Amino acid sequence: MNTSQLECFVRVAETFSFQQAADDLHISQPAVSKQIIALETEIGAPLFIRTTRTVALTTIGEKFLADAKRMLQMTYHARQLSAGAQRKEGQMLRIGYTDSGELYFMTRAFQKLKEKYPDFLPLLVYNKWDINTLEVEHGRLDVCFSFKRNGHNGHLVFQQISDNKMVCLMPLSHPLAGNDFIRFEQIKDEQQVCVIPLPHRNSFYNTDRNETFPHSSRDKKIILCDTIAEGYALVLSGFGWCLLPGYLAYPHPSLRVIPCDYRFNKTHGVYYHEDNNSALLKAFLQAIHDPEQAG
Repeated sequence: MNTSQLECFVRVAETFSFQQAADDLHISQPAVSKQIIALETEIGAPLFIRTTRTVALTTIGEKFLADAKRMLQMTYHARQLSAGAQRKEGQMLRIGYTDSGELYFMTRAFQKLKEKYPDFLPLLVYNKWDINTLEVEHGRLDVCFSFKRNGHNGHLVFQQISDNKMVCLMPLSHPLAGNDFIRFEQIKDEQQVCVIPLPHRNSFYNTDRNETFPHSSRDKKIILCDTIAEGYALVLSGFGWCLLPGYLAYPHPSLRVIPCDYRFNKTHGVYYHEDNNSALLKAFLQAIHDPEQAG
């Protein structure tokens, strides 16, 4: 099993086309077929159901797809690590994130780190928050952004970033867009875009949402989405207003970001391993904890 086989498999699985996969990978269609056949032979089972018109994953193929993507991700990360091998030891930080809002927030911390460590290089890994925390625990990431988990967290240490202050994201055309502050009571009956990552959806449906998630007074007026980027897109498209943690909201020329009195009781921050004594990690934790980052 090699990288070429995995790349061909993943691309065919994503495009449902051997020819499209070949075009994307800049190789011939017979070469893609050869790589897939070799992979199926090694695994001992067919990965695709092929007809003259369609391509579909088998049950084994569907189950293997996530593993194949993960193996490719590890390979690409190893290559990046190798490319940075000439850097001074300890100048690379592996950071897991889940949402584009976290990226916007991190850029300000990165600027400070580069002043202190000119050779600093962040290795950014996108995945679900629960998977990233496992990667930190097993030493495959140095730190990851996450909501605080209840119960035992093994050898992980949590550092809070958010102060639970919320802002309201709304179009410039909204009647309240000119306000400097908004009370939740003023907007609760209007249609709302609610950003709730998939791992938290169960809590949204099965707990008292008044205490857990900001939401409109009528469920039929809630539009759920998974990421802050999706929230921005839906608000821009006229689907309603959206409440976000203040430090994760970023400016947009067509939207207003206005402080709101709603208090969010989900604590957001970062996890890192208690045995990780990297000076670069400590500098990163200090940089993101700087009060200026919340502005």
